[in-house]
Amino acid sequence: MGVKDTTVKEFLAAVAAPTPTPGGGSVSALAGALSAALSRMVAGLARGKAGYEGVESELAQIENRGKVIQNRLEALIGSGAGTFNQRIQHGSGEICRMPAGEAASLAAARGACGGDDISLGHDCSP
Repeated sequence: MGVKDTTVKEFLAAVAAPTPTPGGGSVSALAGALSAALSRMVAGLARGKAGYEGVESELAQIENRGKVIQNRLEALIGSGAGTFNQRIQHGSGEICRMPAGEAASLAAARGACGGDDISLGHDCSP
């Protein structure tokens, strides 16, 4: 079951759990999707009402663009956890994590991860 298939209560419990995912990416995508949905609602409420005739086309654009943005953000809600879990579970099943402690360096992390580039967004899967 994906993040999008959970209730709000279950999602909040999952975010509060002492696990790395779902995390900031999923929460941010949900917040953005909610914002797009609210924008669509406001535009829809104003359409066809007296006083808004002059901006009818702009309201329609807000609804259409908001739907595209909302759909994209909905798709991203669970994708962050999948990407994170893929990167942590590195290839042969070895865990690839930044070494603990203040003195840990990026070079040490690269070595622990088999020399892969661990920069954000880089796919180091085999």
